[in-house]
Amino acid sequence: MAQLFTSKTATGPRWGPGGGSHHFGGHASETIKIPEGVDMTKVEVGHGRGELNGLRFHLSVQLAEPADSEKIVGFYGRSDFDDGTFCGIQEFGIITAPKGVELPDTVYDLPELQNTDGGTGP
Repeated sequence: MAQLFTSKTATGPRWGPGGGSHHFGGHASETIKIPEGVDMTKVEVGHGRGELNGLRFHLSVQLAEPADSEKIVGFYGRSDFDDGTFCGIQEFGIITAPKGVELPDTVYDLPELQNTDGGTGP
């Protein structure tokens, strides 16, 4: 069943101030390719003051969650900087520890947990 969000803001084709066609884009626009086998599961629509002001799309993805006996204590990952600029996250995960166990702060100083090279290190 379709849901309709109403607003006084038109969401279809628009015209620029001089009558020319308007092309969407701008500082916050993104184009992404949704991988094969991934479905869009939810769309959040932000609205207020008579206008639509944001969209958030949720995709079917794998969950990274701890076992019932564990808690999340950190994250790890690797990013791609092939041409010197950020090109995307290649790997992401969670670091877990048993519930009720307090890790000393020195654990977070370990080089393996720093993730400072962006995946371009040795």
